[in-house]
Amino acid sequence: MIKFSPLFYNIEKDIQDFLKERNRNYSLWYWALATPLLDQRFYNLVTTSDKMIDYINEGNFTKKTVLDLGCGFCPYWPFLKEYGFNQFVGFDLYSLRGEGRQMYLDTAKELVWKFCPDLLASSIYEEDIRQIGKFIEPSQKFDLIFTKNTNYQKLGSTGIPRNIFDDIVKAHLAEDGIAIYAG
Repeated sequence: MIKFSPLFYNIEKDIQDFLKERNRNYSLWYWALATPLLDQRFYNLVTTSDKMIDYINEGNFTKKTVLDLGCGFCPYWPFLKEYGFNQFVGFDLYSLRGEGRQMYLDTAKELVWKFCPDLLASSIYEEDIRQIGKFIEPSQKFDLIFTKNTNYQKLGSTGIPRNIFDDIVKAHLAEDGIAIYAG
């Protein structure tokens, strides 16, 4: 079982307020604003993997690098930062979904800058993960690779099929890394 500290609930409130301030009733924002972030989305993400539960409960936060596939606004990054992660790479289709610009990518970058200003590195790409080889070196490895809420047809996208996720994990997961497909 995972219990979150009061700090996490403060972070959640601040993220929700941040997103509400920027929302202009865009269609892609509805789910992000309507679905509880910490006790539902993030909790479901981290509890999908026994290995992640053990990592959190052990409290020895040595893992550093994250590959977030379908990163959206990057709302999990501030929480993961509290578990020792400090280098993030995210991919999302953003406006490539065909829903227009909607300030989605800009807001993701602003969220990371505001809530994770002390990261060692972060990159967010507006790209289909099938093109990951154009942005990530074949030798680059990550301590955590995950996808959340991407295993379905969504707004014209194809989601992230399990076989593509598995191929990326095979190529880029560090030894003793954690892979989470929380589709």
